[in-house]
Amino acid sequence: MAFGLLRESAVPPRSPLSWLPIGALLLASLVSCEPSQSCDTSLYHWCSGGNVWFGGCGSESIVARCAKGCAENGMYGGYNTCPLALCRENELKQEGESCQDASDCQPTAATVSTFEVVNTYLTCDAATHACATTGPPVVADWLSPCSPALVADVAAANQQAYAYDAVFADPGCAEGLCAVHHVAGDSCIANGCTRGCTGDHECPSGSTCAYAVPAGCSSYSWPAHCKPGGPAAIGFTCH
Repeated sequence: MAFGLLRESAVPPRSPLSWLPIGALLLASLVSCEPSQSCDTSLYHWCSGGNVWFGGCGSESIVARCAKGCAENGMYGGYNTCPLALCRENELKQEGESCQDASDCQPTAATVSTFEVVNTYLTCDAATHACATTGPPVVADWLSPCSPALVADVAAANQQAYAYDAVFADPGCAEGLCAVHHVAGDSCIANGCTRGCTGDHECPSGSTCAYAVPAGCSSYSWPAHCKPGGPAAIGFTCH
């Protein structure tokens, strides 16, 4: 049986910073202050009044408009910053922030270490209009074994000597995706049904949204998906 390959690629160990969710990485590069008043030939993005401007040296034009305003008025980023990463709707949210509905309390980022993944789930408390903790999303067959034929295909197509993480289309999983993880030299391949996602808040406890990007920004060629155990695949082992 043929399965559609949606592979991440084999990658070397990541630096601690790259362990942050993609959205957090993009936002981490942003500086919350206005561009220098002196003429700077470096191009930048700048958010003001809900509009994202692009330009430099006194010549700017609006390239995007935020749905919920700027994450911080006057925030700017570099040439490669996704314009909508400067918007409030893509800013990571915290418990206690004001809200009108659940969307005002998303996205959130999981806290990741070499030992565990701790997720944060928030919703809008209708009485207080503040973001409050809530339970994780439910995935019907989360980490159930993927289709045996798919796992066999993966083993046949990839050399046992190499480590890799990947995501495959799997019609045998409730939400159509299978996550796999292989440790170099191991004879088995950890695998489990997963789901697509836009951020860590959409993933079950103990997982992160691999390859997520801020809403409206260019996505990767493979789908963002919930990765068990986060970047280090903590606890995602063969059974």
